[in-house]
Amino acid sequence: RDVRIEDLLGREPIDLKLPELSAALEGTVVLITGAAGSIGSELSRQVALNQPRTLVLFDQAETELFYLERELREEHPRQQIVAVIGDIVDAAALERVFATYRPARVFHAAAYKHVPMMEVNPREAIRNNVIGTWRVADAAGRHGAGEFVLVSTDKAVKPVSVMGETKRAAELVVLEAQERHPDTVFAAVRFGNVLGSSGSVIPVFRKQMAEGKPLTVTHPEATRYFMTIPEAVQLILQASILPDVRGRIAMLEMGEPVLILDLARNLLDLSGVHRNGDDRIVFTGLRPGERLHESLTAPHEQTQRTAHPKVSIVTTSCSRGVPILPLLSSIEAALERGEDGMDVLDAVLDGGAAKLAAGAPKGMFMT
Repeated sequence: RDVRIEDLLGREPIDLKLPELSAALEGTVVLITGAAGSIGSELSRQVALNQPRTLVLFDQAETELFYLERELREEHPRQQIVAVIGDIVDAAALERVFATYRPARVFHAAAYKHVPMMEVNPREAIRNNVIGTWRVADAAGRHGAGEFVLVSTDKAVKPVSVMGETKRAAELVVLEAQERHPDTVFAAVRFGNVLGSSGSVIPVFRKQMAEGKPLTVTHPEATRYFMTIPEAVQLILQASILPDVRGRIAMLEMGEPVLILDLARNLLDLSGVHRNGDDRIVFTGLRPGERLHESLTAPHEQTQRTAHPKVSIVTTSCSRGVPILPLLSSIEAALERGEDGMDVLDAVLDGGAAKLAAGAPKGMFMT
């Protein structure tokens, strides 16, 4: 039979009841960056169900945004939906959007996320994930948004990849933005791999199966925390209404990490594909920037319960070290010179030693 994403999760899907959400969103202006992506589009659908006055969809992916806008207009013909083509690093474009629509809530889902690709494109990773996050967060604070929520990742925990470092830097940007703009609630949400999202392992596996090719697994012991797109979106929305999320990171209870090898085996078995042992699976080796196992918290972080039993708040027990906001001008200057700015980012995160210890390829930050 056709395999549902939930069949491969390794646990019961989490359903967060959000009765307070409608009251929080109804009649407001909501801005979603990266609205055309896997997370952003589902976030747009869920927000639209709660009848905001205006839903602003911001993305640079023209075709995907076209289809999303069309879908939402058909589903919600009386709702004001605005599709804006733009780049989150374009300060003038953001200024125009914020000044025109004055969003009360901002969900920042725009990001470059593919780990191996960002290893060879560090300049764009920093430009988009770090500078872009600050541009959106700063605009939200200056224009009086009530709340800004960053979509983060477990790759930001003890990062060993360019993508992970830039997302950890984005978390720090958001936490420091809370101090810069105290009248706006700033928060981040952190979760693992999203099953079924664009470019993730399940679409890749399904394409390989359709073409009669073996499924490619990086390492027989590699594990990941997995969640579905609806779970991810529920977490983002839940975080936006938690009273104690101001200046913090929220995290969903995701159960135990899943062996990617088991994921491949289960997909083959449930799809009725005969296999003799693992003859339909090949191991390709970890790609640049990847590690065997991910964590949801760093050694200096603890989790704190919230009013919802499936959602925790991550707290830090030690100083975050070098503030990142004062160094953004240095990073931008490096980008203007055609450099990647990783030396400055490493100074903030002290990530260079972590990468060497993890055995990451040398020269991975060269453009």
